[in-house]
Amino acid sequence: MQRSEPESVAVALAAAPRRTQAGFSLMEVLIGIVVLAAMMAVGVVAYQRMWPGIQANAALDAVESQLQMARQDALTQRRTFEVQFQPPDQLTVSRIALNGTLTAAPAYTLPYGATYQLFAGQPDTPDALGNSAAIDFTDVNGGAGGDTLLFQSDGSVTDLAGADVNGTVFLGLTGNADTARAVTLYGITGILHGYTYDAATNSFQ
Repeated sequence: MQRSEPESVAVALAAAPRRTQAGFSLMEVLIGIVVLAAMMAVGVVAYQRMWPGIQANAALDAVESQLQMARQDALTQRRTFEVQFQPPDQLTVSRIALNGTLTAAPAYTLPYGATYQLFAGQPDTPDALGNSAAIDFTDVNGGAGGDTLLFQSDGSVTDLAGADVNGTVFLGLTGNADTARAVTLYGITGILHGYTYDAATNSFQ
């Protein structure tokens, strides 16, 4: 009996030798695991090397954020805000009412164990506002500005005596000079600038 063309094709396909789909050999799987483990190890080592810098940057961002918020609140609320640095690792922000009453927020602690500190042999920032102390503010008359700043309602920053101050706050992770960071502040404008220490050039950038 003569088969129809579709049936002939089906029979031919059924009779043809079947190819099994090849999988990964045990050796290939083992090689893949070794390569993946090596890549993960390299990534972990690189991350551990970068982690202190990430922590220091977070502390720098925190200080900048606290100062910027104090300035912004002073502008928007038309009130004076006091920022007091409290070594080794805290600062407080207080609102000064018209009658002189202070309303203080809870003290803020720098993250990741960062502290206000200077590392030996490191230079001043490009702004050259001083690095004689970790918290180094000087009023326009050349006197020490102290650890307390007043953010005025016009955006400027003064000391307790009312004189405009300029200065720098240095910070970092103890025992790791590469984590040095700095925030500079111009009192007349209230403008901040954050800096990161670059060990290769021994400079803040």
